Amino acid sequence: MAAERKIVVVTSLGKRFVGNVDIPNSSLRTTDLMNSGSIYWRDPSEKCFENAILMHDVQLRIEGLTACVRFDHLQIRISEIILFYDDQETIADEMEKMRAATMVQKTQEKVQTKRNQMTALFLSLRSN
Repeated sequence: MAAERKIVVVTSLGKRFVGNVDIPNSSLRTTDLMNSGSIYWRDPSEKCFENAILMHDVQLRIEGLTACVRFDHLQIRISEIILFYDDQETIADEMEKMRAATMVQKTQEKVQTKRNQMTALFLSLRSN
């Protein structure tokens, strides 16, 4: 059964959109869906752009301010997205740590000890 999940999308010029996106089921992470070959749409007839996401109950925030504008529905092209993050409550929870450890083991990657630039960017956006 389809569900919705809260997501934050950052586009050019410091625009931050906070809203919900459709997901096919609650066990999938939005990160996995955004990185997949096709974006899930509950109702494909709503599509205006081929490579875009549809957000519901969206707030536009600029420079970390409170909501400037609200939209019932908003489509954003994937190519315009600089950064996105979702489910802040579950970031670094035990299930996510186990999933990450399993992925590192499967891919045989070395664990990185330094924070990369994207992590620093995420932390700065989260503090606003």
